[in-house]
Amino acid sequence: MAKYFQVTSPQGMSAIRLDSQGRAAVQYTAKNVTGAAIDGRAVLVSVPATNPVSDVVQNGWVKIDGSAERHFNRDQEEAFLVKIAVPPNSPAGKYTFRLDVVSVARAAVEKGGPVQAFSVSPATAKGGGDSKWLLIIVVLLLVLLIGGVTAWLLMRHSGPATTQAPPQAQPAPDPDACKPGFVWRQAVPADHVCVTQAVQGQTALDNGQAATRRSPNGGPYGPDTCLQGYVWRDAFANDHVCVPPETRSQAAADNAQAASRKARP
Repeated sequence: MAKYFQVTSPQGMSAIRLDSQGRAAVQYTAKNVTGAAIDGRAVLVSVPATNPVSDVVQNGWVKIDGSAERHFNRDQEEAFLVKIAVPPNSPAGKYTFRLDVVSVARAAVEKGGPVQAFSVSPATAKGGGDSKWLLIIVVLLLVLLIGGVTAWLLMRHSGPATTQAPPQAQPAPDPDACKPGFVWRQAVPADHVCVTQAVQGQTALDNGQAATRRSPNGGPYGPDTCLQGYVWRDAFANDHVCVPPETRSQAAADNAQAASRKARP
């Protein structure tokens, strides 16, 4: 059977951790291995979980972000971002899926990408916990407000007011916080340039493939010399991770727009 695409996920990732809202994202990379240009289509496939068995793709928990169809030049790689959103009150358990990339012209079924798993805990599945705590906080604030007004009225009628303590200073907001829709790039832990989630995922992928893109025999730039077709990313000073030229251009564009993407420019 002919093989059209090689599908991989971030190195070392076998389990996906959901946040408190039951959401997560994972990026797959598909490479054209046919030796010629080809159109490909990404397809999500549910894999039966151990407990319970459920079609997470059919239920809409797992979706491809952006266009599923791409044109691949010879040996070209394309990144596909998959987003997970588990609805409240969903059954707790372990769920698995994978991403296949097939030829548009020859929709042949072949071995797809690596299987990814995520677990829905009872706390995530229950949902509504935030609303419960919000109600408790509102009730406590009302009690404190009523008690404060009562104490002020009693003190007003019983004698001169005492000196009030100055209000406590509020912690300063994080100056590097991003606007909604953007996250830190994290080419290194201190890289707080605000970018899209897709760029953040591509940056992590490039970091993971850095060693395979350097010339094993060195070159004019020493051990950091890139293989032909790759250049230094230059997302920050001395960033010698080897990437395609368009990725370096993207890093430069993100750096230029860094200030405008912060929550407090």
